[in-house]
Amino acid sequence: MSILILSVSASLNFSTQWILSTDHIANRSLNRDIKYAVEKEQAIKLIRTMVEIGTTRRDSSISSGVAVVPISDVVLRSVIAVAEHLDDPFRPICIETLTEICKSHLA
Repeated sequence: MSILILSVSASLNFSTQWILSTDHIANRSLNRDIKYAVEKEQAIKLIRTMVEIGTTRRDSSISSGVAVVPISDVVLRSVIAVAEHLDDPFRPICIETLTEICKSHLA
């Protein structure tokens, strides 16, 4: 029994650490210079995949199908910062990502 508890506990810690490290990596990658464009592109692809796959809907009588997007505030702020930067070549894709997040909340 104690082995099962340790296994579940280790699994929960691993998933929490994975989420935290993913947020950290995405945040760091989005804040880099243009010479790290490939890394920035991969971070944006990861964020878009997380939004696309992980968005779940909550159906209740109070809210009309509000969506829950599985990205942290830190990552969302990083995407907004890239979208606000006029000279960034990834600006259009970040604006599109933010639009998709808004549409999932409104739908």
